Amino acid sequence: MGYALRLSLPHSQTGTALAIGIKVRDKESIDRALRRFKRTVNRARVLRTYRENMAFTKPSAVKREERKEAAKKARRANRRRY
Repeated sequence: MGYALRLSLPHSQTGTALAIGIKVRDKESIDRALRRFKRTVNRARVLRTYRENMAFTKPSAVKREERKEAAKKARRANRRRY
């Protein structure tokens, strides 16, 4: 007698759903199965993607963050040369 735990969240960019699931093994406690499920969801970064898509970010803010990250990466690369 197998059960399945499944999480399905809408994916706003593609219009499809992100589905994560596990099958509960025979004689496995629900606590252990829930722990495995949470670990699977965290590894797939489903909730992080969902939270990012909850709020609109202006394109100018996205570009600003990308420039900031690029400068940070360049500083790191420059520091490693010496």
